[in-house]
Amino acid sequence: MVTNYLFNPMANLYFFTLFGTQLTLFASFRYANVNYTWDNRIAFSHLFLMDWDAAREVTSYPPPTGPNAVYTKEAFYNHLNFAVSQVSPITCAY
Repeated sequence: MVTNYLFNPMANLYFFTLFGTQLTLFASFRYANVNYTWDNRIAFSHLFLMDWDAAREVTSYPPPTGPNAVYTKEAFYNHLNFAVSQVSPITCAY
């Protein structure tokens, strides 16, 4: 009878420890994934967006540098040409 009383708290402690470890690992991997995605977004913004400013990397609203928009056809084509000129020297790695 003594082992029955001893088993339940020990089993609960084991399962809570296992659950806590899994939750911590999941949160850690999720945090790393979010950071990786954010860093890639910033890197691609620096590479392919014309007149990119580092002030836009802070997630605040409204952005301190104004909207990142194109209002005329000429500006649209200038931005498009910039992106294409940035992509064209990239070669396939495989």
